[in-house]
Amino acid sequence: MVMPLSGLGSSRGFAYALAVGLVVVVTAGAVAACGTDAEGIDSCRQLENARCDRAPGCGISLANPPHEGAPDSDVDACKRYYKDACLHGLVSRKDPGDVEVEACEAAIRNGSCDVVKVPSTDPACVFLLEAPPSDDAGTDPDAGDAGTDASALENLADASPF
Repeated sequence: MVMPLSGLGSSRGFAYALAVGLVVVVTAGAVAACGTDAEGIDSCRQLENARCDRAPGCGISLANPPHEGAPDSDVDACKRYYKDACLHGLVSRKDPGDVEVEACEAAIRNGSCDVVKVPSTDPACVFLLEAPPSDDAGTDPDAGDAGTDASALENLADASPF
């Protein structure tokens, strides 16, 4: 039995439109999922680069994460690590601005080795201690539980050279 062309065309047209619509929706969802609302990416990199530069003079090993060419390439490897790690931005999710970041960088570059290890110990870097804002304060039953965020930070710290 031969199917009329008009019936075949409309079925194919509908199926094609449905497939194209599905591809558009899936693609749009994937692109949206790849976005970031990270704040302070450049500030993070600036501060971490200062720490990477000072670490060898403070006796801080930059052997982790393991990398090719160690120990001669330790500082460069540290900077490459933070180029990616800083894509999450600052923990506070707020960029304090150039003046505060430059003051903190100066404290890291010129201060004691304790500041290189934990920059927030210097008053110029105290903004690094700021807690990130709560996204759903009052509506999230786990909002008071910082365990998830702390675990994520600890996992990142385990890979960190510092």
